[in-house]
Amino acid sequence: MPRKLKVGFSNSPKNIVHATYRDMGFVAKSNGKFDLYTAGGLGVNPEFGIKTVSDIEPNDILYYIMTMVEVFMKYGNYESRAKARTRYIPKAIGEKMYLEEFNRIFLEIKNSKDLKLDIKIEENTKKSDNSTAKKSRNIIEQKQKGLYIVKYHPMLGNPSIETLKALYALISEIEGVGIRISTKEEMFIVNLKGEEANKVLDIISLDNANTQLQESISCVGATICQQGLANSSGLLSKIIEIDKEENFKDGVLPRLCISGCQPCKIRS
Repeated sequence: MPRKLKVGFSNSPKNIVHATYRDMGFVAKSNGKFDLYTAGGLGVNPEFGIKTVSDIEPNDILYYIMTMVEVFMKYGNYESRAKARTRYIPKAIGEKMYLEEFNRIFLEIKNSKDLKLDIKIEENTKKSDNSTAKKSRNIIEQKQKGLYIVKYHPMLGNPSIETLKALYALISEIEGVGIRISTKEEMFIVNLKGEEANKVLDIISLDNANTQLQESISCVGATICQQGLANSSGLLSKIIEIDKEENFKDGVLPRLCISGCQPCKIRS
């Protein structure tokens, strides 16, 4: 496996998740299919993804992910940790050969393995019970009348195990609930009635961000990351601690993005 294999999906022309700058980026089209961009990435020596395949059926996505793994196992750089990423493969063997090999390996996998997904798209038919959600910066009204979204942004990006267990115990009993995860260390619990949203908000309240500053993002930092140069997570923790001591009004200190090394700086 490569050091990282980042897979992204974009469901709109806005491409908010930057799917075209990933190891694998699936970009949705109006016909219900995906175009695939591969061998892209940010960081040192960033590269725009190569448009590799057009009009992929959603059920076939796993075939393409497995193909990329096999391509890396054959052509990836195992000598330099810094170059153990898919974006260095086209540089090493040439873009023409890379595309030819990707297609060849894909056909081998498609003809030998059953990786087809069983995707069922169901319309949200959940109805409101007219209960009202609390007024909170972390509760968002859905376009479906009477339904709500709760935003969970654990401070420092580290949710507690206890919170996650309690959250799962609650939402596993809620009809039609869904979870969305963003690239900003956030989780969105969707399709909630008013009382359900209130219960979710109560559970996550202990470590959920409630100000712009608390929604700041930092990489994990040098205490864990081998490439890290500074304790970025520790810095953010200290800033939040001082903010609480000074009791600043929300908005006095802005939302921050803190990196602990040069590659993280480039990505942020």
